Amino acid sequence: MAHVDIMLCDWRKYVLYLAYLCMAMSPIFMTTSCSKESVNHNENKEDSDIEGRPTLYSSYKCDFPCTIQSTSFLGDTIIQFCDGGYCLEFDFNDVSSPIFSYELPFLDGDNIHCSTSHVYVDGTDTLYFVKGIKFTSQIYVYLRESGEFKISNIIYYPVIGYLPNFALDTEQSILYALTYTKNTYLDSEDNAIRVSMYPYYGRDINQIGPLLDSFILPFVPVAQDTFYDNGKLYLAYGDPYTKSSGILIVDVESREYRNYNLRKYLSPKEEPEGIFCYHGDIYVVTVLGNIYVVKLENEEDNN
Repeated sequence: MAHVDIMLCDWRKYVLYLAYLCMAMSPIFMTTSCSKESVNHNENKEDSDIEGRPTLYSSYKCDFPCTIQSTSFLGDTIIQFCDGGYCLEFDFNDVSSPIFSYELPFLDGDNIHCSTSHVYVDGTDTLYFVKGIKFTSQIYVYLRESGEFKISNIIYYPVIGYLPNFALDTEQSILYALTYTKNTYLDSEDNAIRVSMYPYYGRDINQIGPLLDSFILPFVPVAQDTFYDNGKLYLAYGDPYTKSSGILIVDVESREYRNYNLRKYLSPKEEPEGIFCYHGDIYVVTVLGNIYVVKLENEEDNN
């Protein structure tokens, strides 16, 4: 009996220890903020998504033999990039026909996916362009001259992950790189999105600075395009094969995020390709050339 009592006592201690451990860990899995390089990878569930309500704003067509990819925006001008380096520029108030159409000059490579950042720096219209569906280590810098963009520099950075998307904060001089932690954008198991932060030294420097910080976001399938605005990162994601579409919005200081689900309102063919902000409203461009203004429910709670 003495032996049984000892075993019972040890068993009770074990249960109490597990109960205490669960209570201590529970706040970690209840929050929607991300600590450095750690996250519950399965946190992005359907029942926790918030609806985003897209309303069709306008449409345009790409006349080049290619598909619509990343979208950039500056002033009142939309720059629509297509695979192969083709570009169309539209006036936001009239997208019936492009203002300019041209092909960006850059080195050969995989152009199926691209990520862009369009900014006005030092009095010059500047475009940052990253291409490649897998791994890449080059950012192409273009300056507008006589109406067209001409390549000015190539910025090299360490290969840090799969399917890169980039956003630039010119006020804080920080470059954000969003990549998958595994070599796939479809498989969610043990996969997530890593946000890496680098110092940005200017468009004339050919290397970015050392890694400042990084943190992990939950997995979303097929990251398409991103931009930075007023302390937040906006990532459009999804495609017909995964039957998903949405916007992941991240506060870069608190690292709290919200996942806005668009698939209830967009058809499976409406693959989100571009995302930008205009006068405080969020716009998503699909592969069909449709431009949607998106009402983000409960977004006021994130401000």
